[in-house]
Amino acid sequence: MNKILTVYNTCGINQDRTEWYSRCIESILNQDYETDVVLSSCLNSMSCLETLKSRFGPSLGIIYYPERYIVNVTFNKTVLLKDSQKKYDGFFFLDSGVELTDKTSISQMQERMAKNSMVSLQVDIDTGFEPLGFKQNSDVVQVVDKDFKIPLGKGVNLHSQIFGREILDTFGLIIPDVFAAYCTESTFSFLNACVEKEWVITKDIMAHHNKAVDGPSSSQPHFSPLHRNPWNNLLYGRNALDFINNEECVSCGLGYEECGSIMLHNENAYIDGIPKDKYKLIDSIKKYFYSNPSELNYDWIKYVSM
Repeated sequence: MNKILTVYNTCGINQDRTEWYSRCIESILNQDYETDVVLSSCLNSMSCLETLKSRFGPSLGIIYYPERYIVNVTFNKTVLLKDSQKKYDGFFFLDSGVELTDKTSISQMQERMAKNSMVSLQVDIDTGFEPLGFKQNSDVVQVVDKDFKIPLGKGVNLHSQIFGREILDTFGLIIPDVFAAYCTESTFSFLNACVEKEWVITKDIMAHHNKAVDGPSSSQPHFSPLHRNPWNNLLYGRNALDFINNEECVSCGLGYEECGSIMLHNENAYIDGIPKDKYKLIDSIKKYFYSNPSELNYDWIKYVSM
């Protein structure tokens, strides 16, 4: 059986939601699949973290970050720390607003990891499914009867998703970490293409999502103060036009924020969803979607393990 690390991500910049966090952690521990669980906390209060540690004891690991980072970075760092102690086959990202309401959620997702490098669990609101062509029933958009394969260039919102080890081994980190707020998910299908696997949404089961817990992308502005838009809102002084207008990136099949027609991938760069020159695509993704050590050295990120 593949071993999954579950990372529950919280942020205390605006407020602590100790009782809600506790409820969500309990929903993870009550799953029918045994998983190692770690709380990845950015700037939550010590009183909040000590309360959670007291309630859950050794069942819950806690990694606390005392400095302001985007969740992509703290999740990546937590994965690196835990994976250095024990190798995992998959890494389950949960945002602070997600409560697992079906006890088979992780086991059903884990079963799908044999053939896929990313598996998303549905949530009841803020799915991002609409551009995929799903009809909306009230506020709930559902995938039923059959798992849905996410096409190249498409994506859904990152709330509850398992990433396969292939992603970590190929790119050195899991989540691209140069985006200040939005657009990260638009890169995921290209990561999957590079490892020659797929990204699917699990049918039928659904988690509850509370959007108002920590707030979306709390540590950074959602629109670039310089470029006045959400898609060219990159960290470390980067400019998205550097890859959007790069002929090599275009020729190897890179795409970005295709839901807004910002950079449509070159379909001729693929055969049945597999890049013709995957190593050039990998190099482009590493260069333009992930930080480099001169911008952010993960070894220097301060943390406290509890």
